[in-house]
Amino acid sequence: MTRLTRFFHNYAEDTLHYHREMGDAFERRVGMRTLYLCHPRLVEHVLTTGSANYVKGGAYRVVRDVLGEGVFVSTGELWSRQRRLLAPELSAAHLEHHMPALREDLELLTQSWNDCASSQGALDLEQTLSEFSLRLLGHSLLHTSESDTAKLGVITSSMDAKLEQSTKRLLSGGLLQPWLPTPGNVRARVAEQKMTRVIAGLISQARRNAQERRLRDQRVQALVDSQPPAPGPEDSQTGYAIHRSECRDRTRALLSSAHHRAVRLALRCESPSAWEDAAPSLGKGCPFGFDRPRPSDEDERGHQQSVVERMLGAPDPRTGLEMSDDQLHALYRSLFFTGHATLALTVTWSLLCLLHAPLVENQLVAEVRRVLAGRLPRLEDIPKLTYTRQVVLETLRMFPPIPAVSREAREAESFMGVSVRAGETITIPLYVLHRHPRFWADPERFNPGRFGPDQPAPDPFAYMPFLQGERSCPASSLAVLIAVACLATIVDRFQLRARNPGPLRASAKICLRPDPAPEVLVRWRPR
Repeated sequence: MTRLTRFFHNYAEDTLHYHREMGDAFERRVGMRTLYLCHPRLVEHVLTTGSANYVKGGAYRVVRDVLGEGVFVSTGELWSRQRRLLAPELSAAHLEHHMPALREDLELLTQSWNDCASSQGALDLEQTLSEFSLRLLGHSLLHTSESDTAKLGVITSSMDAKLEQSTKRLLSGGLLQPWLPTPGNVRARVAEQKMTRVIAGLISQARRNAQERRLRDQRVQALVDSQPPAPGPEDSQTGYAIHRSECRDRTRALLSSAHHRAVRLALRCESPSAWEDAAPSLGKGCPFGFDRPRPSDEDERGHQQSVVERMLGAPDPRTGLEMSDDQLHALYRSLFFTGHATLALTVTWSLLCLLHAPLVENQLVAEVRRVLAGRLPRLEDIPKLTYTRQVVLETLRMFPPIPAVSREAREAESFMGVSVRAGETITIPLYVLHRHPRFWADPERFNPGRFGPDQPAPDPFAYMPFLQGERSCPASSLAVLIAVACLATIVDRFQLRARNPGPLRASAKICLRPDPAPEVLVRWRPR
């Protein structure tokens, strides 16, 4: 394989070869001149201490064609606003909120794999986990119905087609223009049309849901305002001596969650008489309906706000305007790109690494069996899966989902012996940093022990699968915890073997993917 061919097939591995020959800072020209920085201190300057001089430039203009002005690509106030709204939803502290959907989707995943194991069959590992992460994204963040979740696959397949073509365009240094009538450009245009159509439908539904929620909240407030004062002594036999303020809060909480069927139906109805008929059904003695059964998880999810609806309900503080459809399109694309691909690839690479590390697999299985005892993980189990977390972190070291990022220098400067021209593209190859021999002993070996409790923390700029600095991924901790739960569930129940054994190989097209697609034999793990 020639160097140019290797570069286009897997620019991450090709950059690693160059680093071994040329050192921690070197220039290359493939279409456009690029400066590669492969030492943590150089990277730290670009991402933190000198970050004001380095912006997302020409390379991101190509990615913007796929993702729009979402949180992954946008800059300035638009980026700040999106990050402020998304960060709480994507934090590790929010795992409890996502746990019901995660357990439900893990159950569906294991049922599917049980069928495969029963038939002594094989499956495409990345494809299967991609479908799982897509379903989880729909349930936990977007609160889509089952029919809408099925449509999400159109977005991911279309995005993959566009990303592949955008990568070729990026690596060509701009020579492969989108208006050229190449087969890849034609496929990318068709993919864009499909993706735009599906996302437009999701946005329309989110706007309808937000409007219905506002109407329901107004009706809830009307009922809250109509509540009587706290019961007097003559009503003490009911046992509901509740202060008016608490009465208001608990009534609002009850009706907003739609725990009561009659009220839930009335809240959806335009008829005033239906609303008046529903209000007394809360009960004379207990106006809060606490004796009623709780709704199902599906009912609960149907009345939760999706992250898109929350952003619709948070207008720009300066202008008072809601997000435009273009901004919502970009939000959806960013969520699919970062939230869906990262989880699927992390778990896929983890399982593939275990195929080549039986001792690691044995230690992992022992921990999972001890903690889970054959059941799905619960929230309190996740902190106990310490070795499982080490496996995930080591996987992210060897195969970061995004193997490189870039910046563009606004002005010329020199630092640490490196000279940067104004307008020059700077590439930060995470794949190379994660294998730097000065910071990692035996870097090509899969060794989760590097992240053990008795080991020093790695240099934060030699290990950054989710970047560092203000542009670091807000979902990094949550993504690791969900990957831990998913990996533990799979290895507890199933034993995988490669259908066509061989060394692990990757293809880098924006994301770092296994190549060829990994087919594995699925068998039940002996108890």
